[in-house]
Amino acid sequence: MELKYDDNVFFYKDAIKAYGNLENYKKKMLEICNNEEDLHNQLSEQIHVESKIVNTKFESVKKSITYFGISLIFVVLILVYIMFLS
Repeated sequence: MELKYDDNVFFYKDAIKAYGNLENYKKKMLEICNNEEDLHNQLSEQIHVESKIVNTKFESVKKSITYFGISLIFVVLILVYIMFLS
């Protein structure tokens, strides 16, 4: 999942890499917070990317639960087979 966005003051990686030291980050954060349109843009981009990440994670969790259920059925079948052969 590759998403292209501008540097975002609310994204943890950008807060460290894009803005350098704390003073630069604070300066950029104040600029963004003082401009309502920039603030809304940055927040909406962050919500969008986090929504995609969460959606992908939930799809993965759903798949893992399904595969766990299937494997559990096979384990039970094998145990029942072993019990009746013994």
